[in-house]
Amino acid sequence: MNERRNAWATTGDDPVADAPVLRLDGVSKSFGGLEVIRDLSFGVMRGQRTALIGPNGAGKSTVFNLISGVYPVTAGRIQVNGEDITGVPSRLRMRRGVSRSFQNIRLVSHLTVLENVLIGQTPRIFKLAEVLYPVRSARGSRWAREATDALERAGLAEFAGSQVNDLPYGVQKQIEIARALLGGADVLLLDEPAAGLNPQETEALKERLRSIAEEGKTIVVVEHDMQFVGALCEHVVVLDFGQKIAEGTPAEVRREPQVVEAYLGSDAE
Repeated sequence: MNERRNAWATTGDDPVADAPVLRLDGVSKSFGGLEVIRDLSFGVMRGQRTALIGPNGAGKSTVFNLISGVYPVTAGRIQVNGEDITGVPSRLRMRRGVSRSFQNIRLVSHLTVLENVLIGQTPRIFKLAEVLYPVRSARGSRWAREATDALERAGLAEFAGSQVNDLPYGVQKQIEIARALLGGADVLLLDEPAAGLNPQETEALKERLRSIAEEGKTIVVVEHDMQFVGALCEHVVVLDFGQKIAEGTPAEVRREPQVVEAYLGSDAE
């Protein structure tokens, strides 16, 4: 973490507080002759809860794939904690502080909750010989203690010994987040975290994400549920056809004519 803090270049007293944790500068992405993201720039501060929104096909998931390294950028750069990660392979980006969830849950269904969370520690392993340490760890090991503590903080301790596929969908979503955080994430990318949740599960998720942000983690969500976005997020970036058309608080972007047109059509008042 000290290395990350030293990487910041800022004129403020506290580099971590004054500079964006995540920054995209002039990022573009083309597939052949089709440009799907065009000159996208924005920054997200430490502990901030940000939403990336836009109509279907706006390029939101592509942006997540660029940040997490699934796709290489065509132009521009991406920084995390002041470090340029544009050319870093996807498998190494979690070590740089980026973790993500997917719209479709990617837990190992036949393993227990504790075992799934233990797997989340593998990005912190640097030696090939140690790669299976978390999943083979004894109950009293450091790996197991940290995984158990993570479940307790998330309010999931009662499910530690349960098989994942026996649990409600909302609980599985919370397990994914706990696993991502245990890998050392500074920036947590969540792809439609509220999709498929009932009102009680949605409210529990909002409270959990607020708590995570208060601990200094940075959260970026792609989400279609605008009530969820308005209740959770302080900062919103709006895309349409791969371009940023608005940025600000939820209230500010709702008043932007381009946002109204993108969502409702050009005849909307």
